[in-house]
Amino acid sequence: MHTVRRFSLSYMLFLLFAGIALLFIVAPLTGLFFSTNFPDLFATSSDIQVRRAIWMSLSVSAVTTLLSVLIAVPLAYLIARHDFWGKDLVQGIIDLPIVIPHSAAGIAVLGLISRDSLLGGWAQAIGLNLVDNPIGIGLAMAFVSIPFLINAARDGFEAVPLRLEQAARCLGASSTKVFGQWRSHWQSGR
Repeated sequence: MHTVRRFSLSYMLFLLFAGIALLFIVAPLTGLFFSTNFPDLFATSSDIQVRRAIWMSLSVSAVTTLLSVLIAVPLAYLIARHDFWGKDLVQGIIDLPIVIPHSAAGIAVLGLISRDSLLGGWAQAIGLNLVDNPIGIGLAMAFVSIPFLINAARDGFEAVPLRLEQAARCLGASSTKVFGQWRSHWQSGR
């Protein structure tokens, strides 16, 4: 038996605003796609400098992602499983790169790696200029993306009931073994 669903005004407004939000994301991407001259795109992609830039972006992002996982996942686990003084402050600091404008984020990273900064000065002392260097590019990528990694991993850890970890420890599993089993359980999609 089919029932006739009547849409309320609030439901219709939600649909309207959801459609506007999606249009806001899709419209610029669609415009970019249709304004692209594909013969010029293929000619540009054969340029050696363009290929080097693409390769650098891909390789630096891969290395940055691996290193970010090493430092971000333990922090996410700590936030998900432990209460400590200043936890809300730490979470606020983690979310800062998400809410500040990208231009401000770029200026912040440039201030961190420039020759006049402490980090940039140390790098310069060993003959390394971090500006326009894969290491500096990786730091900028990490600054912008680590908050998303930490928040996603924290949410994943929080989704696993603490009692399962406690039961495994009661049965003699080490903390490392418990974490390893959680990781394989999560990867299998169970």
